[in-house]
Amino acid sequence: MEERCGKKISMDGLGITWMRLKPSRRVHYSPNLNCTVNIETELNKQIVIVFMSIDIEFEPHCDDDFLLLYDGNSTKSKLVNGLRRKVCGSISPSGSFITTSHVLSVYFKSDSWSNENGFNLVITSFHEGICKANEFHCENGRCISDYLTNDGMNNCGDGSDEFDLSIGAIWGVVVGVFIVTTIGVCFAITSRRRKRKTSETVKDKKNQVKNEKPWKPEEISPPEGRKTYQQCVQSDISQKFPGIQENSQNIHMESDDGNHNYNTVNCDNNSHMNFSNTQMEEYVREIFELKSKRSQSVW
Repeated sequence: MEERCGKKISMDGLGITWMRLKPSRRVHYSPNLNCTVNIETELNKQIVIVFMSIDIEFEPHCDDDFLLLYDGNSTKSKLVNGLRRKVCGSISPSGSFITTSHVLSVYFKSDSWSNENGFNLVITSFHEGICKANEFHCENGRCISDYLTNDGMNNCGDGSDEFDLSIGAIWGVVVGVFIVTTIGVCFAITSRRRKRKTSETVKDKKNQVKNEKPWKPEEISPPEGRKTYQQCVQSDISQKFPGIQENSQNIHMESDDGNHNYNTVNCDNNSHMNFSNTQMEEYVREIFELKSKRSQSVW
């Protein structure tokens, strides 16, 4: 405003339908201001003013620094309805204020003392009646440009332009949230399955390694009467009774035709063991089955 003192701002000439007005581009307004700016829109339209903020030096009668809004093209016009006095302090006038004509005159005065932040006004061009295809119909009956909806500014004056969620838009939001949620759930399930599969694979590998340990004769506990045979085989594989070798089932035994028992010879200092035919066959079969599973030499 300070840079345009004594000048007219034509919204139609600038190709705009709304604007923000402050006393200065600086943080604090200048001292000794006595400034008037005329804001003009199309002849068949009016102007709505909304206070975004205000910070003007306060005095009970607002005689030091103050703001005045006139409904016309000069300070001799009547004041805008609802603001029939000077404005100062830090409490923004609530609601919106409209002109009856297409021109608004803004007057601001400051003294040489304290200088505050000033004010921030949203000024919008509107008309009433039937809205055009490219206009938004406010709940208070005003028609503003449709590109002013949901822009963070109260251009209608009642805030209805900032909450324009149609049924289609609501459904769009709902569908979008559903899709995002579904994707998140699927991702979580997939991650959990991968983690579980990886854990099971590691566990299987550990069990496989454990199962592939070389077989030891002690893992098979022969029934009573076989232990001497197992110790004999382990003690000296160079004897005529070497036990079970790689790719061999050669067991040297002598038969006692009287009782059909098998006796070892020349094993472990010529000690002798007695086994029945059935016991010997079962014991040998157990050893070879375990050997086949482990894919290792018995010893």
